[in-house]
Formats: sequence, C-alpha cells, structure tokens
Amino acid sequence: MNSIKKFVFAIVTIVSLSILTEGFVVSKAADNEYKATSKPYKYTYSNGEDGYYLDNDILYHYDYHSGLTDELVKLESKKYNFRNIAAVYGGNVYISDHSDCIDFEGKLQTYVYSISGNAIINTCDGSIENVSEGYVTTLDSIATSVSPYSRTLYKLTSDGMDKVSTFKKSGYMRFIGKGSGKVLIYTQYTNLMMQKLSLYKVNLAKLEETNSLSKSRKKLATLKVKSKKYSGMVVDYANLKYCKVFRGDRFYKYTYKTKKYKKI
Repeated sequence: MNSIKKFVFAIVTIVSLSILTEGFVVSKAADNEYKATSKPYKYTYSNGEDGYYLDNDILYHYDYHSGLTDELVKLESKKYNFRNIAAVYGGNVYISDHSDCIDFEGKLQTYVYSISGNAIINTCDGSIENVSEGYVTTLDSIATSVSPYSRTLYKLTSDGMDKVSTFKKSGYMRFIGKGSGKVLIYTQYTNLMMQKLSLYKVNLAKLEETNSLSKSRKKLATLKVKSKKYSGMVVDYANLKYCKVFRGDRFYKYTYKTKKYKKI
C-alpha cells in the first residue's frame, strides 16, 4: 500500500510540475522566429518586433517599437480551465486549454487565431504539449491523474492542425532531431495499471510517406515493474540511448543497449 501511495504521489507531482511549466516547455520548440519571453508579460511569444500573450482569456498583441498593446480577441471562459499560447507558427497563434483541477474530466481544445485575419479561424481537439518545426503532439483528454492518456500527432497548417497519427495508452512524448531526421519518442502502455511499457522512436518523414505507424517506428526498449507489488512506471526523460524511469519505488536510468537499470 505504501508503494502505491508513493507511486500516486510521484505521478501527481510530475503531472503538476508539467502543468505549471507547460508554457516554457512547448515554447522552446515553437516557431523559429518566435521565442518565449517574460516581456512585457509572462509567457509572451516574441520575435523581437511583435509579441502575443494571454491575460484572463484575452489575446493581446504588443508592438515592441511603439510600446503599444492591442486587444485582439476574447475566448469564452471555462470552469476548471486555464489557457496558454502553445505556439506561434505559419501566421497563426495556437492557444491550448489546460486543466487546473486534477479531477477535471472534460474536452481539451486548441484555438487557432489567424494573425492576418484577426480572428479565431478554427478549434481543434486536444491540448498542445510539444512543438517542433510544424509538428505538435496533443493531450486529447484528462480522465484521471494516474492513467496513461490518448495523445495525437498533428502537423500545423495554415488553417489549423492536420492529424497524422493517434497513440492510445501513451505517456511520455518528445521530438528529437531536425528535418528528414526528426523522430518522435513515445511510450506505449499495455494496460492502465502501467506495469509494462514499450518505448518507440518514429521517423516522421517515413510516417508521412508510408502513412503507417508500424512501418515507420522502431522499438527502443520494453520495461516492466520489478515486482507486482508496485503499481506502475513513468518515463521522465528519454533520448536515443537511455531513459529515466520511475519504476515502482524510485527513479532509474535504463540503457537500451545493455538493458540494465541504474539507481538515480
């Protein structure tokens, strides 16, 4: 029972930290011209000339030359939700829902604001978690604080997001590389108890070419809990050589080539 409590506490902590830092996480990989900054407002996206930020569900534009701020559009407020700018890409500002309530059970959405059209032009399913060179992954919904969720890979377009592939019972996701060498690393669980997972890498260029996930992915590792008394595992970080995983009672570093765990 204590092990289960430790696991639940660790999961909630990881989820909470992810939510609190989400704006910074996705901003690092957003459109090359726009970067996250705290000026003139926290979570502003700026290219040095124009800045976009949210305050009380209102999207603002800030002109760095004149110092003037314009109100662009107000989004309808939702109970138990807050929003942030997930990306500025291809002439659009992408604004995603996030839950500020761990018991929230609802639909997460991303709103697409056209800079040239000065209007919300589309509403897409899911909340953007990761952004890289026109690709995004989304969290599709929140069901509980500990179960793996459905996530989707999209490509950003002039009018919104085009779905590439959906990943059921997924957890950790991360983009690595650039151009034709870009890959997506993700975890896939066999069940909701999270006692066994597979870690894959997907070549995105090959995925678009073949439209087949099975033909474009390669398994990096299969991980299991060391004892059935522990309730599950969570990958905290992964690259092409190793991952860091919470495995029942503590964090371990797992090296794919040697298939060995090392306590962290």
